[in-house]
Amino acid sequence: MKFLLNFIFRKFSKIDKERIFKNFISQINTNLIRTLIQISFPPLMIYTYGLEIFGIWIFLLSIPSILSIFNFNINEAAKIEMSIHFNNRNYSMVNKIFNNSIISSISLIILLLAITIIFFIFFQFDLEILELISANKNLILISIFLVFFIDLFNGIFVTSITFFGRIDINSYLEIFFDFFGKFLVIIIGLISGELLIASYAFLGNSLIKIVTYYYFYIKLNKKFIYFNSKLFSKKEIFRLIKLSIPHYLETIVFIIRNSFQIILLGIFFNAYTVGMISSLKTLFFFLPIRLWGILSKLLLYEFTKSLTSKKIYIFKKIFKKIFLIVSIFLIIYLFLCITLGNKIFSIWLNNTYQVDLLLIFLICIDAVILILGSSFKLIGKSVNKFSLIVNIDLIISFIIIFISTLLFMEIKNYYLIFLLNITGSIIYAFVSVFYSINLLKKISK
Repeated sequence: MKFLLNFIFRKFSKIDKERIFKNFISQINTNLIRTLIQISFPPLMIYTYGLEIFGIWIFLLSIPSILSIFNFNINEAAKIEMSIHFNNRNYSMVNKIFNNSIISSISLIILLLAITIIFFIFFQFDLEILELISANKNLILISIFLVFFIDLFNGIFVTSITFFGRIDINSYLEIFFDFFGKFLVIIIGLISGELLIASYAFLGNSLIKIVTYYYFYIKLNKKFIYFNSKLFSKKEIFRLIKLSIPHYLETIVFIIRNSFQIILLGIFFNAYTVGMISSLKTLFFFLPIRLWGILSKLLLYEFTKSLTSKKIYIFKKIFKKIFLIVSIFLIIYLFLCITLGNKIFSIWLNNTYQVDLLLIFLICIDAVILILGSSFKLIGKSVNKFSLIVNIDLIISFIIIFISTLLFMEIKNYYLIFLLNITGSIIYAFVSVFYSINLLKKISK
């Protein structure tokens, strides 16, 4: 591992290399554990609750994410701005940005909570897919929505312990509570099989999680991060909102391309189909995306630091090495999908679902193209300048949903949505490449 990092970051200082190594190891460890969780959770859910309840659980978890349409993701933009000023040793500005991001986040949560209450008053969730849990569906949904809001608030503490380039602590905390939450759901299933009790346990896990994050926020930021209402600034809040728009739209794109598509499939198809496609995407889409996340999380701060200091020559050398490694990985991944994908999926879920190689291939191709495009988008994202890429991706995502809805009304064939996804991903990748090349030219001037 150290050889690989030395190959990529050869020009970096010893201190930076040690920090990068710790971050890298944490990402490897946590993503390995998360992969094992993702692989084991669906079959365990199917075993303890059955196919129908598993599909319902996936569907229910997708519903609160609709609220992310109204989440401007200010914390992500604030974290990058804090990183920029931290590297320039402007700690007073770091404090100012952080304090205004807290005020903005709390205001947003209050707004989303109001929208949720209205949503529950006027929508009864009388859907065919929820018939098996009709007696407890509202209580289960309330628990899942509360988890969503707790995680939103927890974003404040995540920002406070990651902006200075240390992502290892957050990585280990995140994976622990991801495991513990799913572990509780499975244990409840083995004991009682009640999804309502499982949702309460899921909520309890989130409460313990946010208390733990608060402890680390206090422990790691005694010197220069604190809450001070005197630092409140309308101008700074509006600036953060403006910077957060592309991060916000990026979240919307992810929701549309994933959660919205699951909901759309749930409307036009049955719980069996929803569970099958969710499982396929877990193994063949989210797995490689998560592996790319190891590098992207590691590189975001390093890209910010290099581009802020105008070290363009060093940055280009690093990026070429990274792109080479990513490309080799994707070629190997695609080969394994074609040759072993069907067998691996069948063994994983004990032949629960019957799928063909074409569906697996379409999902894998989509993941490969998205990762290639995202590697270039990361350049603009590291300096909060990637609006054009996200705007085009958003338009494409809406078009995919619109066309899919029209097609599903006439043709009950879910392969169509994956063909549309691939087309959209190709356009996204080309835009990312050309925009990032032009951005580097502007920065280097």
